[in-house]
Amino acid sequence: MVRLTAAESLFLQEHMRSCNAMTKFLQFGAINCSDPKCKNLCETMAREHQMQSQRLASLLGTTMS
Repeated sequence: MVRLTAAESLFLQEHMRSCNAMTKFLQFGAINCSDPKCKNLCETMAREHQMQSQRLASLLGTTMS
């Protein structure tokens, strides 16, 4: 297992929070978008950010809230 410094761990935790916020924002956009292409793009990007956040959570050994 990779050992992270305190600063690296904090940086990755902040990045995970940022990914979670972007996921919620994109999900909101998908729900409120009437254009099918825009809706699909928001849904795709939301999934990608959610997957990245999950990968970071597993690296940090935390659960997502």
